[in-house]
Amino acid sequence: MMAFLEYDVKVAVLIAVFYTFYRLLLAKDSFHRLNRVVLLLTAVLSFALPVCVITFHRTMVVKSPAVSVETPVVKPLPNVMPLPQQKSQPLRRVVADKAVASPILPILLTVLFFLGMAALLIHSFVDYLKIKKLIHDCDVYPRADGIRIAVSPLPIAPFSWMRTIVLSRQDYEEGDEAILMHELGHIRCHHSVDVVLVEVLTALQWFNPAIWMLRSDLRAIHEYEADRQVLSSGFNTSQYLHLLIRKAVGMGGYSLVNGFNHSTLIRRINMITNPIPRGHRWLKALYILPVILCSLAITARVTTHFQSASKGATSNGTNVNDVNPIPYSDSAASVFFGKTHIMFLDMEGIESEQLVTSRTFHKNNREEIIYYSHWGDPPFSTIKHLFVVGLPQNCWVEVPGMSYREDICLRWQLNDQTTTMKLDGKPFDLNHLPKLPSSALKKMEVKYGGKGIIVNLITKDVTVPASIKGNVNSVITILLPGENDISFGEGIRRKGEWVAAGSSWEKKDRYGLSGIRGELRLRQNLPGFHVYVYASTETTQQEIDRMTAIFKELNIGSDNFEIVKNLSKTHLTDAEMREWALQHKREGTKYDDLLGLMINKGVDYLDIRAQWHIVKAVYGKK
Repeated sequence: MMAFLEYDVKVAVLIAVFYTFYRLLLAKDSFHRLNRVVLLLTAVLSFALPVCVITFHRTMVVKSPAVSVETPVVKPLPNVMPLPQQKSQPLRRVVADKAVASPILPILLTVLFFLGMAALLIHSFVDYLKIKKLIHDCDVYPRADGIRIAVSPLPIAPFSWMRTIVLSRQDYEEGDEAILMHELGHIRCHHSVDVVLVEVLTALQWFNPAIWMLRSDLRAIHEYEADRQVLSSGFNTSQYLHLLIRKAVGMGGYSLVNGFNHSTLIRRINMITNPIPRGHRWLKALYILPVILCSLAITARVTTHFQSASKGATSNGTNVNDVNPIPYSDSAASVFFGKTHIMFLDMEGIESEQLVTSRTFHKNNREEIIYYSHWGDPPFSTIKHLFVVGLPQNCWVEVPGMSYREDICLRWQLNDQTTTMKLDGKPFDLNHLPKLPSSALKKMEVKYGGKGIIVNLITKDVTVPASIKGNVNSVITILLPGENDISFGEGIRRKGEWVAAGSSWEKKDRYGLSGIRGELRLRQNLPGFHVYVYASTETTQQEIDRMTAIFKELNIGSDNFEIVKNLSKTHLTDAEMREWALQHKREGTKYDDLLGLMINKGVDYLDIRAQWHIVKAVYGKK
């Protein structure tokens, strides 16, 4: 509900901006039809624009997984496919949204908003019932054009509602054509439709002074238009003005009707006596266009897609060997899941465990968290309880924009506040978890929903199309740049590229990953399994022998790997790093794109980490 209130506040701001320009540019002119259209557009566009989000897609061609460009630290890079690991040290990935306010304030704001909205809607509905009853008690005389004249015995001011004109018995018997033409003008211009629309929008924006002023101005324009209908029919202006003054004895009325007697009498007289403006003054209404463009620009978002430019590129430029099919970088994850809280967790042997379990999220347990959000600490205050879903091997997974087969028995943890869970299309919550083993899951569908995402777990048999591939690449490149800094990358990497996903020689590294042995075991039974080992001129023979020993330990034959030695590395001096950053700044290169460009220069990750403060200083980053 807080999301709706935030939306309503955005609407209020837009209405205020639109209306301010209207008052400054158009309100004093006699373009009544144009002003009416502008005010109605103001109301409708203000409600529509906040939900119109334009997404711009940009593609960064890199030779390495996409990483954050804040000061690099020794952490696994974010688009590494998580590996099977021990339950004692699970790897978790969090894509976190911004913190929300305390639970009391949203409840109070929600209750207050709906009380105000309900009060206005009830008031309008009561007015409607009074109008219906008044017309029901009148003598009704139909006209040939389908419009009805309802004559009331009460001393009421003339008004119209939809296709009915209501007159007092005295006004009807006097037969003043000016009164009749005025109310016919309201009906022919369909003013009652405007009134109903604006009444509903006012109920949704009852706290916004701008909507009340807009509502008042629109009513005044209705009167101006009806007055012009009378005068264009040949009535004498002086006599009509005298009639307006004579009838301006307020007798009360209803908020939903268009009445002959109106509180804007002086303004109506001024509009009648002022000449119709000439020239191109109506062009001032084009102020709507820049306001619309500014609104769209503010809400627009940019999505970055990372692609490889190496050999074997597909028709869209993405290399099937170089790019991991699962988007694990922060920017890529936002494409598929927005800013919904999603956590990923790997465990071994999940097939025998329950399909869906739950856990309480302890945001202060920092040792269990690896941060991927710009190398910083994402806020976790909105995460309290989690759905834990175990994906068995060969489970078909469909998320927005992609479809794959689960190869590594991944566990997903999902924030219950932003996730709707379903089992075969039927919703369930944390208190009613399905009693099924993970092996029962055949397919998991992830879609956008009202408050976040909708996850549908399908246990019925499904036929996985042959085109659906697994989420683990059978080809891996191991990089040995020297100084015992080992890393790996999906597919065939470019020779001389020394930045990829972090790993370790050991069976288990500091993050709980299984090390390079786990990466190899994960792939060695897949069709097309092959390992490329790139060693730089700074790599010792001892390091190469150590890698060969691991291949022998895992029974990986020589046909499944090849070692390429003596590849060059680039080392930049501090002055060269500064000049490189200055050049890209002069060329307009965005800061967020710099790391990908540096990766392509063949610079070691350790050098980038040690010298990145120079780049940040050039770009004025802290």
